[in-house]
Amino acid sequence: MLRAIALINVVLVILAAGLSNALAEKRVALVVGNNAYDNIVDLKKAVNDARVMDETLRGLGFDVLKAENVGRRELNRKLFEFTSRLERGDVALFFFAGHGVELSGQNFLLPTDTPSAKLGQEGFLASEAISVDSVLQSVRDRGARISLIVLDACRNNPFPSNGTRSLGGTRGLARIAAPEGTFILYSAGVGQAALDGLGDDDPDPNSVFTRTLVPLLKTPGLSLTETARKVRREVRLLAQKASHKQRPAYYDEVIGDFYLAPGKAARSEPQPHKPDTAATVWDVTKDTESTGILEAFIKQFPDSVYASFAQARLKELGKNKLASIPVKPSRDKTDQLNKVPDSNKSNHQFDGRWKYAEVCFGKKRTYHFDIRNGRFKTRNGLGTVSRSGKIRFKGRRKYFNGVLKGNSGSGAFNSKCRARLTRVAN
Repeated sequence: MLRAIALINVVLVILAAGLSNALAEKRVALVVGNNAYDNIVDLKKAVNDARVMDETLRGLGFDVLKAENVGRRELNRKLFEFTSRLERGDVALFFFAGHGVELSGQNFLLPTDTPSAKLGQEGFLASEAISVDSVLQSVRDRGARISLIVLDACRNNPFPSNGTRSLGGTRGLARIAAPEGTFILYSAGVGQAALDGLGDDDPDPNSVFTRTLVPLLKTPGLSLTETARKVRREVRLLAQKASHKQRPAYYDEVIGDFYLAPGKAARSEPQPHKPDTAATVWDVTKDTESTGILEAFIKQFPDSVYASFAQARLKELGKNKLASIPVKPSRDKTDQLNKVPDSNKSNHQFDGRWKYAEVCFGKKRTYHFDIRNGRFKTRNGLGTVSRSGKIRFKGRRKYFNGVLKGNSGSGAFNSKCRARLTRVAN
């Protein structure tokens, strides 16, 4: 029994270790803010957006890398450092505030040293920018369970317009096919430009999108999807004050709800399905032939449905064990086999208890048997007595023929051994 309990405890420890590993996922973030561009129009609030996101994400348990006003080489270095910190099963978040463009259906983020570009130079511009797809792929290659991409960089106009973040062939970033486990949030929808501020006299240090997003990220019990919907609604209303159309877009491929700030009714992030411990242990013990393991299982999980399965298995093993053990009759039962049950009334003249005495090859053997209604049973088989006294017995490779007269008789056993019979009781 102790060994059985130890075995089940080992299984439980393995399960607990696997679950704790799943719950111990890291949160890693890279936050980038670019204001000071060398060759294209500057922005005013992107660095402030990165700083407030840095502070917010640290409060939410993220290990944060931050970069401000970085060129292409430095941005690539930060991206490499970011992905190097990721391990399989982690939660990754990438935030970029700055200029972004859409080129031939792909989205690119612009470092501060991006050269100026004209129509027809899209390929050159793409080679000097950072592809959003490449960032996402690098995160996925590290095995991140959840990848969050937040871009406050939605526009594409090679002719910069003051007060908006736009550079490229058309306005806004392109739609993206988000793989499973990915959540992407754009500060503006397709064909829209994201406002850096509500005007020259706007006192808020952050963009319209980021100032709306940050407090919602901190709201306990608000899932990512609910956060994105609230951001979209509130940003749209703020942009309308500046006679501008801006409606954030999101692409959700995260299975289940994800919570950055857990609330009373929500967990911080979608947890792996907690295994039914009793079911898992039963799966590895259900075919056992050890009654000790089954009894230990019932003791460990008395309230589970599998306890009844274990009890049924115990009964099945018990029946099989009994069936495999040959039954050795007791002495009393052996004696009973040698007797023919009495009928209510015996009417055969040779009924009674008889003594059998045999001399065979110089050896003498005796035993007793009972005749009832002209029938008798010995340890070698069954026999009959006719009313005229002829007695016959045939067993396994043995037979006896003889004649009874009154209270005595004689015969031959296997035609070789002579025997005498005497009635000793009626």
